Amino acid sequence: MKKWGLVASFFILVNFNAFCFDSDVTLLSGFETAFGFGFSSATSIKINGSDVSSKTGAAELSKIIAPGFNIMARFDAGKEWDTFIKFRFLFLSNLYTDMRINTTDDGSTLTSHEYSCSDFERAFFIDLSGGWTYVIPLNWRAALLFDVGPAFNFTYVESDSITERIFGFGPGGSAAFNFEFGDHFRLETGLNLVILVTYGSRSEPGVDTLMFGTMIPISPYLNVGYKF
Repeated sequence: MKKWGLVASFFILVNFNAFCFDSDVTLLSGFETAFGFGFSSATSIKINGSDVSSKTGAAELSKIIAPGFNIMARFDAGKEWDTFIKFRFLFLSNLYTDMRINTTDDGSTLTSHEYSCSDFERAFFIDLSGGWTYVIPLNWRAALLFDVGPAFNFTYVESDSITERIFGFGPGGSAAFNFEFGDHFRLETGLNLVILVTYGSRSEPGVDTLMFGTMIPISPYLNVGYKF
């Protein structure tokens, strides 16, 4: 738990200047859908309760589609770089996963699963990101925004045959167009990219693994907002 406390502390420090009282604040929310893939390899493997890590290897390739929503705040303190903070909650609607287990005794086996939303009991991923925004004005009512900063992620998948819990941390960024309608209303559309280093567990009948790897979700989004 200490390492996650350090991550949270770092995240707060990164975004501390976003909460200055002299900042203009824009709150936005809308729809976002992640299309991505992940690759991981096992650091620990148990088959039927026995640790076989020394003679067994496993690797997993996953592909996901996850629609959902986001809530974000943008802070303009009149500096060269603005700041932002963003929360996403996405529901897994499709998951394709391959796991290959290689053993020195039994040769190689391959398990492949493809799930849709009707197969899941629970399936979602949550992430929190924040950092800095570089603004390029296009005209008096439109601007091009570039975000960059750290992201923290938790992914959970549960069905009748597998359970996965994955934690991720890494850099992220986005490019977006922001449009002004009057003094307060905003429309923003863009593309978000996060590169996560992941660590988590996967359990299925007879096999339990701890996995280390990467996850790369790419997410288009459309938000509406209000500037205070």
